[in-house]
Amino acid sequence: QGSPAQRPATRHLCCQGMAAGAAAQGSASCACAGAQLGSFKRGKCVAAPGSLLLALGCFAAPAFCRGLRMSTVPAQLSPLAGCQRQNGSGACHLTRWRPAGNTRSIPLFEALGAAAACGIVAMAAGRVEAAKAKAQSQPKRREAATSLALGSAFAGLDISQRPGPAAAAVTVEPIKVPPVLIGCWQLLEREADIGKALATLDAYAEAGFTAYDTADIYGPSEGILGKFRRNYAARKGEEAAKKDITVFTKYVTRDASEDYARQVNERSRKSLGVDQLDVVQYCWFASFRGDDHVKAGKQLQKLQEEGKIKHLAGCNYDTQHLRELVDAGVPIQVNQVQYSLLDLRVENGMLDYCKEKRIQLTCFGTVGGGWLSDEYLGQPDPGRSPFGATVSKRMYRSSLSTWGDWELFQTLLRQLRTVADKHKCSIANVAVAWVQRRLKDTCGGGVIIGVRDASHLEDLKRQSSVTLDDEDMSAIRAVLDKGQRPSGDVWSRERSPY
Repeated sequence: QGSPAQRPATRHLCCQGMAAGAAAQGSASCACAGAQLGSFKRGKCVAAPGSLLLALGCFAAPAFCRGLRMSTVPAQLSPLAGCQRQNGSGACHLTRWRPAGNTRSIPLFEALGAAAACGIVAMAAGRVEAAKAKAQSQPKRREAATSLALGSAFAGLDISQRPGPAAAAVTVEPIKVPPVLIGCWQLLEREADIGKALATLDAYAEAGFTAYDTADIYGPSEGILGKFRRNYAARKGEEAAKKDITVFTKYVTRDASEDYARQVNERSRKSLGVDQLDVVQYCWFASFRGDDHVKAGKQLQKLQEEGKIKHLAGCNYDTQHLRELVDAGVPIQVNQVQYSLLDLRVENGMLDYCKEKRIQLTCFGTVGGGWLSDEYLGQPDPGRSPFGATVSKRMYRSSLSTWGDWELFQTLLRQLRTVADKHKCSIANVAVAWVQRRLKDTCGGGVIIGVRDASHLEDLKRQSSVTLDDEDMSAIRAVLDKGQRPSGDVWSRERSPY
């Protein structure tokens, strides 16, 4: 589907006229509803058996196989993402091609033709594969990840899946979540300078901030952290790097297959330069219909039992489905959620459940992308997308507007300034300290502070000395109660399109 210049020597996303998956960057296969359409083998595109029928089934249910709305990932990823390569060169969809680099537009009829071509090749490929499977008595172990009635007919399409090695049950160690994690998804937002990004990470590490939040879908973020870790080990020794540095990465998927989980795990370990991932935060980037999200979680559990993952966590899981995951035996120790003075949905059940199950939370958005700061105190409303606004600022404005209007927001900022004067700190410090106090009083955990450079480092150094008392918490809560009460659970608004 791309120009020759786009094709890596060994891996290419081919036969992807119908593709789904949370930015399956660099994957050797392309999937729709969890069933493989084709893969790149020995320099050729090989269609999976039955892909024509599967494609037709997908056409009949576009809501299930539509691309993902990746609104919280870096700009180089398409808002409608599926089978996108890590270098961000482009993504092919049934109805949309995201122009980037040297890619070209693919209209609907051409995408349909591509899927049909895959199906034609598939019929021949299917006969060959079936004969090989029968001759060698190789079991088909793949389960199709679709809940469509049609989908059940395609279970076992991918016979290239290899059995994982037998693994003994392991004892999961307790996890120690630091008070502050450095968020790394916007490291290159302002300048595409890896050298400066490494210098930023070095500055925070020297100040004692050595836990980092990233994901394989955050562009080059994992690779930058891998290089930073190697440099740290070169200066202080490998044992110091293992002891000091903790990376919370992610597995973002709508594919419940073992094969895809292994691909992403291998890619993340290679990017970070480690044999075992410290923490994998699992995000099911699709609707919660059926139990596919549990199946995908169990794949990560297998990898943990094999020693490829140390700790398992959730990411943007709501209370009901986190409970399903835990009840299925997946050892979730942490859940990453959005929680701030402007977004209180975590208080609609998640805090109580996590306290009961001893699951900690890591919270992003604690300063609302910069809205909860001295910058906007006493200022007129700049609108939903002020000039020069960061990705985060544009994203979190929706949370602000859902809670209250600009006048009420100014009332909140004035109250935060009063508390900040008492503690001799910034409004941002108070906003973060409020979340930290809420976690301390409930389930425990830490906050994620996204960075692009070291400009806020001095402010963050003061954070450990800011502890809000009951009077502070009550005064702030009184203002919060004047706004719109939070509705829904974690990530409910953001997940609704899927």
